[in-house]
Amino acid sequence: MTRPTRLTALVLVVLCALALPEVTGRPVVKDAAESLWIALNVAHHQVYSEDEQPPYGPTMVREPIPILVSAASIRLVDAALGPAAPEAYFSGDRARYLKLQNLLWLALLMASAAWAAHCFGLSRAWQLLAALAVELPFTLLVPPNARYAIGVDSLCTELPGAALLCCASTALTIGFTRRRLPMLGLASGLFGLLALTKAGFFYAYPPVLVCLAVLYFAVTARARWFRTRTVLAVLVLALPFAALSSAWMARNEARTGYFQLAERGGPIVLYRGLLDGMNGREYAGSFYAWAATGTVAHALRLITGFRDADLEAGGRLQHLAMGLGGAAGRRDQESEDTGRPEEALTWYRESRATYERYLRQERAAGARYAPGAADKLTQEDGFKLIQRRLFMHFALFAPLLLRGATVIFPLLILTLVYARAARRADLVVFILPALWIVLFYAMITHFVQRYGWLPRPASTIALVIIAAELWRHGWPRNRAPARSSMRAGAADAT
Repeated sequence: MTRPTRLTALVLVVLCALALPEVTGRPVVKDAAESLWIALNVAHHQVYSEDEQPPYGPTMVREPIPILVSAASIRLVDAALGPAAPEAYFSGDRARYLKLQNLLWLALLMASAAWAAHCFGLSRAWQLLAALAVELPFTLLVPPNARYAIGVDSLCTELPGAALLCCASTALTIGFTRRRLPMLGLASGLFGLLALTKAGFFYAYPPVLVCLAVLYFAVTARARWFRTRTVLAVLVLALPFAALSSAWMARNEARTGYFQLAERGGPIVLYRGLLDGMNGREYAGSFYAWAATGTVAHALRLITGFRDADLEAGGRLQHLAMGLGGAAGRRDQESEDTGRPEEALTWYRESRATYERYLRQERAAGARYAPGAADKLTQEDGFKLIQRRLFMHFALFAPLLLRGATVIFPLLILTLVYARAARRADLVVFILPALWIVLFYAMITHFVQRYGWLPRPASTIALVIIAAELWRHGWPRNRAPARSSMRAGAADAT
């Protein structure tokens, strides 16, 4: 290891150490609590189950990588402090010790950012700037009302997913532009781990491969399209990802009867389909209701005339709310808990109440794995709604991107524009995975703000790369950057 590399590593370690105070014993709640229960069962009972009491039935409700890492952390905590009741791991000292795993994910994220900057030819200072830029959104810049779900003080999956995405995207860029099959294999394996961390990427990866094929054919002479090395590159890009994904899917089929990565997609797809049914006034109001920041919300309040009261019971945007206050909120929650979607006041609760209704029906019918059956039926209802309202479905991309990718999506588009102008195929390859996960979220989900933290670091690294390139070419001091050719090997990329 060279002296500059050692210095960079030391700085990254110091940055991780500075994040340590951000890790607290704050209670583990909502999605993270569900994952923690499964991890506790894996660690204490050697069964992948979300049940709190025996008999422990199988589940596929959450992706395995974060749960297995948490289970290993539980075993380490137990080895140091001795076993404890399950409740002890959800808050206090043990919860804090479990969250320390996030420092490893943070280290991987920062190292991936520095690696990406290095591979794009940036100086050591720019590499450290890239590392710092991806660290802050998960530490000091986490919104106070989102700390339970985002950052080093949460056991949700955005940080692990972001770290794997950046590392995999860097390996993919090197492998594609420099014709290195081992790097392509590493990228495929990392993307497979990412799919086992954030199941949505299972559906985003195939479009990435299609775009890579189009880019390859665009920059490669036709005589070289179907060489042996090209076929090997396709196999290397596909097989590790497919092997990792299918192995877990086979496990799920053996335990539950469903060959899929995870469940939970049903209510999300149905909610997206219900949103497609909004009228013109609700569509205009969605920009205000889903504004990601207070500044944007204030501007949209002035433009649209909507107010917070419109998102309460009886308001003009009642259907768009994800939670109501007072008696109306309790009634809405009760409709979900009892499986009565016709009584729901919001589309969010209606989608979840529909799932609960199907779950009760499948359990009564003696289904082998009732949650999977209910999830599938709910998902089918959602896709039927989407198919009937395709125009509004695509029209909702605008407010949903404003909600979950206010800055990220413009940065990704800016990167594409710059890459086209500067003929930087490597930069296009780097951001393709982040771009497709953003588009997937806008297509299938309600794209809450938390989802945007997954592609945020990749878009930030791209911005740092562009800024460094502009600075290197004298802009804004002298002139715009000259059009540069692609990196060596890109034209003959595998």
